[in-house]
Amino acid sequence: MRDLAVEPEQHTQLAPLVSKFERKTRYMVKDEHTRIRINRFLDNGPAGLILDVLQSIVSITFATTYIIHSYSTEPGLPPVLWNMELGCALFFLTDFLFRGILLAEVWKHIFRWNTLINLIVILPVFPGAMFVPSHTFWHGTGYYRLVYPIRFLKCSMEIRAVLNRCRAYMSPVMLFGLVAYFKFLSVIFVAAGVIQITETSIDADSDATDDGDWTFFNSLFKSILTFVYVDYPPAENPISKLIVGTLLVFLLIIIPYELSKLFDINSLYSSYEHDSYRPSKRSKHIVICGDLTPQRIEQCFWEIFHDDHDLVDIRVVAMCDEPPPSSMVALLMDPFFAKRAVYIQGSVLDSDAAMRAACDSAAAIFVLTRKTGHEDLNSSDHRTIMRAIEVQQISPNASIYTQIHLSANRHLLEASGIENVLCLSEVMHALLAQNCFCPGFSTLMFNLTAALSDVKVDHTWESRFLHGASHELYSVTLPPASVIYGLSFAEVAVLVHAQCQSAILLAVLVTSPEYDAHDENDSNSCIILNPGNTYTCVGGETAYVCDCAGPEASRARLSMQKDSYNGTQSASDLGGPKTSLQTQAAAEKLVLSPTTTATAGMTKEKAKLLFTPPLPKRHNAGPKKKRTARTIMWAASKLAESSERKHKKVEEFIVDDVNKLKFTLKPVVVVSLASVFPENLEFFIAPLRAPTVKDHHPIVLLSPAPPADETFAPLKGFLDVFVVVGEPTRLGVLKRAGIEMAFKVVILCSEEDFGTASNQLLADATSIAVHKSITSMLGPRKAPMVVTKLVNRSNVNFISHNLKQSGWFDQQKHTATLTDTVKFLCSPSFASGLTYSTELCDNLIVNHFFNPMIQDIVRELVFSPLRGSKLFPGKSKFSAFERNLASTGLQRSSLFTCELPLDFVGKSFAYCFEYLLTSDAILTLGVYRCLPLDMIPTVGAMASPPTSPIKSKARIERSEMDRAVPFGFVYLNPLPHEIMTGNDLLYVLSHKQPCWA
Repeated sequence: MRDLAVEPEQHTQLAPLVSKFERKTRYMVKDEHTRIRINRFLDNGPAGLILDVLQSIVSITFATTYIIHSYSTEPGLPPVLWNMELGCALFFLTDFLFRGILLAEVWKHIFRWNTLINLIVILPVFPGAMFVPSHTFWHGTGYYRLVYPIRFLKCSMEIRAVLNRCRAYMSPVMLFGLVAYFKFLSVIFVAAGVIQITETSIDADSDATDDGDWTFFNSLFKSILTFVYVDYPPAENPISKLIVGTLLVFLLIIIPYELSKLFDINSLYSSYEHDSYRPSKRSKHIVICGDLTPQRIEQCFWEIFHDDHDLVDIRVVAMCDEPPPSSMVALLMDPFFAKRAVYIQGSVLDSDAAMRAACDSAAAIFVLTRKTGHEDLNSSDHRTIMRAIEVQQISPNASIYTQIHLSANRHLLEASGIENVLCLSEVMHALLAQNCFCPGFSTLMFNLTAALSDVKVDHTWESRFLHGASHELYSVTLPPASVIYGLSFAEVAVLVHAQCQSAILLAVLVTSPEYDAHDENDSNSCIILNPGNTYTCVGGETAYVCDCAGPEASRARLSMQKDSYNGTQSASDLGGPKTSLQTQAAAEKLVLSPTTTATAGMTKEKAKLLFTPPLPKRHNAGPKKKRTARTIMWAASKLAESSERKHKKVEEFIVDDVNKLKFTLKPVVVVSLASVFPENLEFFIAPLRAPTVKDHHPIVLLSPAPPADETFAPLKGFLDVFVVVGEPTRLGVLKRAGIEMAFKVVILCSEEDFGTASNQLLADATSIAVHKSITSMLGPRKAPMVVTKLVNRSNVNFISHNLKQSGWFDQQKHTATLTDTVKFLCSPSFASGLTYSTELCDNLIVNHFFNPMIQDIVRELVFSPLRGSKLFPGKSKFSAFERNLASTGLQRSSLFTCELPLDFVGKSFAYCFEYLLTSDAILTLGVYRCLPLDMIPTVGAMASPPTSPIKSKARIERSEMDRAVPFGFVYLNPLPHEIMTGNDLLYVLSHKQPCWA
């Protein structure tokens, strides 16, 4: 830092200079500064606005007195009009002098057009008219009366001064249009006054014209005709022709100039910059903001306004920094969206834009995120966090739903009190990981959370897929104790599926008997996925069902009465459900719901005698063959974390060639296309290392850049994790990463946005090229093992094009009547679960608003392998009830796929559903219908006709090495009479991954 100390000798030299400067500026500090501050206050303060409004009113009054007096027949100016004119003139003179004194450039202010108008308007009245007995110069026939029409220019000048201050209340186009309009109007009025005066004047060469024919309004009418038709002069007076012609030429010159300026402003202006939404007391509205694209906005519109949602009378306000494209404008012109959707151009960080969107009264605000350009994910999250904090300050009572990329930034939002946070990296990595051992898992979860209408099932695979996609998750209340008390969860699930039109009961909310109301961190409830026979229902519990009838219909279906079950089954079928073979090694533990008090001491047998209704009768009921489950034989113990691995350097995990490692199991290869090593991969690896998964395959991470120490630190605790550094677009690098011997290949997109709407489709160009390289290397039989993450969901057709050689899906073009969402869903790459897009997370966060409980059930389904670990999202601290849940005997299930047992081939789905629940407490959600192995073409025999699927062997009849890579479509909750085939995989909720003997 520079030393500011000054020597005494230097101080004596500087002192006179400072004093001299103060003497020169003393006058400015005392008088000039005050004058400038008053001038600034008048130009930019409320007093100046009031003064300008008063000036415009006085100028209109001043011009009105002239028009009234032109019709007067009295010899002099009436006293009332004289007092009004004198008062107006004195007011103008005072304002003119006061503003001239306050203005710094006095001489520059004098030599202006406005000064000339003020002098022409003021001086004929004060002091000129004071020396005339009649107090007016109007009487007579001289041309000096031409000073009176100048008052209309004064009106235009003052009105334009007021309009220029109203820029915050009107659009620029409207402002400029009004200013130009008053300019033109003032010229027409001046021309009318000129015509009247010249035609009523006596000239030496002509006689006087009758005043009755040349009133002011007659002259105004002739003036308008002159400027509209421009074909004949309004009068014969030479002076009138000269003046009116000059004004006409002026307008012909000024109008194109003003119009060109208007068009220039209009080209730079968007009406959506000034649109606003006025909230109504009769309806709610939600605001969508953040990093939006037209496609995301349209997708949110269709999701919000779907018929399945309870809130029918709801409005949506979309805030975007960019003006809408033509496609969005056309959508907003639709009668349905025109009444319910508003597009506002502006940022939520702008207080004016937030007020126009009525954020302060919104029921919910969604802050969506998206990586733009080549920015870092942290930068994108920081922008989103800034928006979310601003939204919370604007609307503290609204429900705020926020998306971020990295889980490391979650604490910034939680510290600000924002709890509804969806981390994209957590969800996407967990979905892609479970796709490795559960084919179509990501598509299944999308079908459970997206709002789609039901379709009639026909012979096509699209109808079956869309029928399953129409199912959603709803929270309902179980029937009362008079109906289900004493029944196990598996038995109630069978009843619900039989009596409620195939609705699937998949989870129950279990309440802790010991709840500390003073402990804010203590949770008194926990969602249990398919507890099977380990939970006994008491009635009235909160449960979750998968149904396609909507929330209200689902609740109505479950409002069952005991009488509805009487007589539904014969006496020979009143036996209880089959005992689960999975628990034969240990005594069965039944846990009564802790919510009951009066019936807590009742035994299960007594409860069944009193309350258990008969089970529904099946048409194909018969002796059920018991099977022995192998799940208990391979149960893996929890992997212990090795401190030695955590202390290793990153370089020790990097390998040059995976083929030299001689793996006993095929590896899962993750191909990252980002320029840096991806973060939050622990959410991808942890599900593959869950103790409920049978085989723990090695994991190979291929990235163009080596990982940083901070990024790779969470991955060091997992076994068999390796890194290969290289460019994924090169075939040699792909071979070194073990693509040819991989069990599954997952391609992670770079998530780079190209800015414009047309170039956004190119964001997945590298992903599609790498996918084509890998599928060409693997061949058509192994091509379905490649799972791809995309930025733009519209690019799924390119992935489907790379898979068309399989011949499984019909490649015919969809009709134009299908919506973009249906086209996307019915693309083979998405229906088979081989692609997933980050845009689909918008459906999940939107549905969270309509069904707040969906977040918990989806968290259980997606992150069930992480249950009880530090990585479980939204659980910084587990309650004592959740930690000790295993000691209560309740079994928690996870979602798996398994081959259909051979004795189920040819049976109905309803038979399989009931059989697995009553015998093994395994709940079936749907099927993954695969392509038979004999129908998959090979590289050398592409032209050979495929074998009929009826003659092909079932998947379970083949060894694991001979089974084809699963490739088909997700069929959620099939129709009860749907016939199962040997090529179906079952989606089941089980406490361990089933593997049949």
